[in-house]
Amino acid sequence: MADQKVMNRYYPPDFDPSKLLPVKAIRPKRTPGPRQMSIRMMMPFTMRCSACGEYMYIATKFNSRCEKIPGTTSLGLNAYRFFGSCKHCKAEFVFRTDPEHSDYVLESGGSRTYEAFKDADYAEAEVARAKAEEEGNSESVALESKIYDTAEETRRIEELGELRAINKREARRDIAIDAAIDKLTKSIEEENEAAIRAQEEAEFEEEFRALKKQHVEMNHSSTKSSSVPSSSSKLNFGKLGIKIKPKKI
Repeated sequence: MADQKVMNRYYPPDFDPSKLLPVKAIRPKRTPGPRQMSIRMMMPFTMRCSACGEYMYIATKFNSRCEKIPGTTSLGLNAYRFFGSCKHCKAEFVFRTDPEHSDYVLESGGSRTYEAFKDADYAEAEVARAKAEEEGNSESVALESKIYDTAEETRRIEELGELRAINKREARRDIAIDAAIDKLTKSIEEENEAAIRAQEEAEFEEEFRALKKQHVEMNHSSTKSSSVPSSSSKLNFGKLGIKIKPKKI
């Protein structure tokens, strides 16, 4: 890397530093409007491109440009606009954040697919709002709703008690099963140890008998060889000059 690093620069003889322009003069002027920054993000929803009909599914990563929308805030949160391009035809699509509803709004370049959870949330909110209005207009409806809520709460408490009782029974059963398994495992281990000890004792006894038999045979052969002298012993005695008298018959 040291040889590739430029240590010196060439300056021509007619070089005049006063003729150099500042960086601000060379850099192009920024276009008017909000400043944009390039970020990589994921699709927050599933959409269909209006130019080629290609689908871009939720959590698809893509490069985008982001800018702050001036003058649009909700609960102190700023709104931002994102510019992206289709992965198939490179057509541009634009969407922005919606802090008020905790969602995104597709402004141009495509159409969002049907999202069932949004309709479900909207329907639930509408039912809750209608129920609140009805309870506010009629005291009997409010009393009936309160009685129903109390009964529902009592039912849920009873169900919770039943679930707790079931969990306790299951826990006791699991403890009993574990104890039985431990006892069975322990008895099997004891039986295995007893069988191993018996086998070792039998092998030891058999080895002891074989050694005892071998010892007896060795003693018998040594006594026999000492009672009858061999020819080699005679030769040894002759070499030593000892005469052995023959036995008289």
